[in-house]
Order: sequence, then C-alpha cells, then structure tokens
Amino acid sequence: MRTCGSSDGEEDSYCLVAISETIIVLGRALANVSVLGAEGLFPKRSGFELTYEKQANLRHLAELNEEGSLIMGQIKYCLDVDRDLSLNGRADAGEEAGEVRLQILLELFTGRDAPAIATRTTAICLNGICVFQQVLVEPSLDRAVIGRTHILPGRIQYKKKSYDRVEDRTLLLDSEQDFLKSAEIAKYGPKLGNSTLIIKESSAALQCLLELGPSTGGAMHSILVAPGRLATLLSSRRGLIHCQAAVNSWRHSTLGTSKKCKRIELGNQNEVKQARTQPASFAIGDKTFDVLRFSSQYSALLSLASAAYLDPSCVVYIAKDECLDCCVRAVVEANRPEKKRVGIFFMPKC
Repeated sequence: MRTCGSSDGEEDSYCLVAISETIIVLGRALANVSVLGAEGLFPKRSGFELTYEKQANLRHLAELNEEGSLIMGQIKYCLDVDRDLSLNGRADAGEEAGEVRLQILLELFTGRDAPAIATRTTAICLNGICVFQQVLVEPSLDRAVIGRTHILPGRIQYKKKSYDRVEDRTLLLDSEQDFLKSAEIAKYGPKLGNSTLIIKESSAALQCLLELGPSTGGAMHSILVAPGRLATLLSSRRGLIHCQAAVNSWRHSTLGTSKKCKRIELGNQNEVKQARTQPASFAIGDKTFDVLRFSSQYSALLSLASAAYLDPSCVVYIAKDECLDCCVRAVVEANRPEKKRVGIFFMPKC
C-alpha cells in the first residue's frame, strides 16, 4: 500500500486516499438498492477494481482544477449530484446523479465499463444484467421510493426487440419562466390520478415519457414529463435547507422543541407573514419567491412535474418540516444572482 504522495515504482500499489474515497462512493451507490430474481448475483472483484481505477483517475485529473477542493475539501471527489450543483468529474459528460449511480452499479456487478451516457437514462443493460430506477415503476414523492435502484439478470425487451438502455424522450417545450402553472395545479387538492408510461422505439434505445393527470378528467390537463428528469428533480432539490424547526420535528417525541428559528427581516413583512401559512409570492431584492403548499401527495407530484422544465433563471427547493424563514435565508446566503425566480414547494405532512 502507499499514499497518493509517494512514488515507489510499484505497479500494483494502491492509493490509500483513493481507496477510502472508493469505499464512500460504493457505499452511496449501493444504498437503497434491491437485487431481484437471482440469489447468486453479487458484485465482482473486477468491478471493485474498475471503480477504484476510475476514482483514482478522477483525483488525478481534478488536480488541474483545485478550486473545488479549496471550497469543499476532499469530499468533493465523492459527490455525484445533479448538473445544477455538480462538482464530480463524471458529470462533465452530461450525466446526472442518477445516471452516474446506474453506471457505477452496472460496472460493479459486471466488471466491465458501462456505456457512455449523453442523455438522461433510467435503465441500462450490459452483459446480461439490467439496472433501472424505481421511477419507471412508481413515481413518488417518497425519497426512499424515488431513490431506489433495482438490479436483475436479463435484458431490456419491448415487442420482442432488445435494447441496451431506456432514456428520456425529448419534449419540445418552452421553458417555464415562473411557477404559475405549478400554483394552479396546487389548487386541485386531493384529487387522485393515474400515471402512464409512454414508450417510443428509436434506433438505439427505448424512449419514455410519464403521463400524469387527473383520473376523472376535468379542467386540468395531463402533464407529460420525462421520468429521469422528474427523478432528478425530486431527489436532488430537497435536504438543502438547515432548519431547527425540522430538527425539532424529528426529535420532538423524546426531546421536545427547545430552539426556534430566527425570523427573517427582509422584504415586505406582511407578504412574508402570509407566506408562512399559505401560498403566496413576495420579492426580496431582485428575487421573486413563490411559496406553494399542498394538501395531497399527488397534487404535489403533478405540480413538481410541471416545474421540471424551468428556465435556467428559476430554481426549485423542496421542503416539508423546514420553516419558510430558513428556506429564504438559505436562498439568500447561497448568493446565486442568476437565479431570479425561486419556487419553495412545501410537501404535505401526511
């Protein structure tokens, strides 16, 4: 064994730091994974070695740009977040966090390089093993459900044809400039609907869309959204707010609430006060905040699906037990001047 700084000329030596990072990367990739249909399906030693080699190469290439390391430290090399926050070298090719995870898992269980991904992908097949995201089976607001990944032996087949991946179908839509559509959907309340997976064949892959909408028709139309895009939004835009109220809610059964969040003193205080308990909009500086609250899981899912194709000047934060003051404070302190429109989606408590 050797550390990254040594050079003893041994070809089979390993970097202890890269090994530690590989363990973290694999631990995160294997979290919430289910292996289906085969008791003898296990990771391969060659898969572990391949993951280590890629992690070591990632550190070597990243030495050319030390800015991220100065800001975040060594943990930078273990991250695999979405494009909007990405610091991981894998994302330079266009992958999202979910796609990077699919690649790591497929390489781990096959011991071979996974195919390169240029578009959002929700399922990959290689060497008789398939890896796919739960969003293809059940779109859900539950973090444990939407973040689940399945591994099983077999092939991707549709109408007796085999494919090596399932990817998002491109929708030619104008980017949403605000959250008016999402707010309109939120008014429909607890009306339930169905989800349908729409499949289209292409020369290289299966292309999919999710159709979400009310089960009884009415004034609201169905929403079309790419499953990979929706999964990325639901999994990456929550957990970004540090809030004492949320901590107190989690610990209330044993410790009670001992601390309160500090109220913000920015913007129109009457508008902010209204937004603490009901849907509202208000401005702070050059940013407009749209606060949406939901009475049902499905209306929240539909509303978020409508916000999956936003203009780059818009950003979504998903909250539940967090208070509005901490959400607004986090946005202001993030200091991202390019984000002019901020949507804070409060999920239902049930």
